[in-house]
Amino acid sequence: MQCEESLNLISARIDRELPADDRLRFEAHLAECADCRATAEAMQLQDAQLIRAFVPRRQAAASIAGLVAAQVTTVQRPRRAWWAPVFISAAAGFLLAVLLFQPWKKVIEPEKSDFVKGPTTAPALVTVGGLDIATGAVEIQLPGGQWQPMATGGRVPEGARVRTGRGVRCEFAMDDHSQVRVDQNTEIVIRTSRHIELARGQVWSSVARQPTPFQIAMADTTVTAVGTRFDVKRDPDQIVLAVVEGSTRVKTAELEQLVPEGRVLKIAGGRATELEAREVLENVTNWTNEILMKKSPDDPEVVARINDLLAHLAQEKVEVLGANEIRALGDHCVIPLTRYIQSPRSRGDEFKRQEAARIIADVAQPWCIPYLIELLSDKDGEVRAAAAEGLRRLTGTTLGRPSEEWRRGLSADNDSAVRRWKQWWAEHKGRYPGIPSEQENSGTGNLPVSGEAA
Repeated sequence: MQCEESLNLISARIDRELPADDRLRFEAHLAECADCRATAEAMQLQDAQLIRAFVPRRQAAASIAGLVAAQVTTVQRPRRAWWAPVFISAAAGFLLAVLLFQPWKKVIEPEKSDFVKGPTTAPALVTVGGLDIATGAVEIQLPGGQWQPMATGGRVPEGARVRTGRGVRCEFAMDDHSQVRVDQNTEIVIRTSRHIELARGQVWSSVARQPTPFQIAMADTTVTAVGTRFDVKRDPDQIVLAVVEGSTRVKTAELEQLVPEGRVLKIAGGRATELEAREVLENVTNWTNEILMKKSPDDPEVVARINDLLAHLAQEKVEVLGANEIRALGDHCVIPLTRYIQSPRSRGDEFKRQEAARIIADVAQPWCIPYLIELLSDKDGEVRAAAAEGLRRLTGTTLGRPSEEWRRGLSADNDSAVRRWKQWWAEHKGRYPGIPSEQENSGTGNLPVSGEAA
């Protein structure tokens, strides 16, 4: 057996998928080759450390996931699930996969290593991050070395070249707390945690704020960002930059331009063309959904993504249905409408935000009380007043603050009153029948997806 073939079998050995014949040949080679033995031992150790670190977290996530599935069953009763037709879309497919299939539940127990022990000859390298998530086989090439499989949890040294094949996507957690996601058929060089070269394919980055700028370089084009989220795709004849959050600066031999949040820029032939439609931005970054599905349900980005999907579903309905038609759908609309009010999707349309709040107040049932309490923190006095009316209808009390005071009250007074309502709910929720079990341990919503008031 040659070293290259041996390196290709290490991951299969760790995953316990190595056929018996190959295993005998593989172990015989390890007994003779110190370099391959050192590599195999290092990858086995990384795999075991990763499992020890994340098994408790996955078990906790699995517990939360079970509660989420129970909530979906409890809350989305069979009668007229009003957003069901929209779930045919790819975005809703992501939501269903996260809530129901629970991909984070799979746990593989580490196998005891029986590698032949020998001296470690691999030189010490300065590492800048690690492979956090992968949907398939990721390959890495160390400086001056050959391509070899990379184990999930493996460390990335400076100057390493990484590539993915067809259908394989991955995420690197950098030591500076940035995240770098790599699409299929992509090749990058990780020079440092703040400097990446994109040879081909597509990369998404969530950049931690640091004094040193974060850069992605491509031929004569450089994208620089500080504390932002953006996506870059390099094709043979063009570069497409999508800025999800914050802003970036693009510099080429012919131009230098600041690209703000929500914009998509196409660079080709020395010219930049701006594409402003939100749908373009979503389409450019949708490939990251496959990576998000492998995160735990309480991951902040997963929570934000689910909230946005719910807000999108509500937005589609408020744009085509009248208020009475939505009211007729009952309490099924409470969660999506709440997320719509709290979402940037509703900014600039004061009338629809207020109308959505009044609908929630009219159709809410006792299980909806936490959502009404969330809306008491909204910046719009009409939204707060509607939420207060809904609470009065369901609970028979105003806690000394009628809706008119919520409408024109000062921020400090509102904050104090919100705290009183949260405390009241913690003390009284046991009196209300039909409250999902997760709410018995929480003073917030009955799904573990909360949003901030707009």
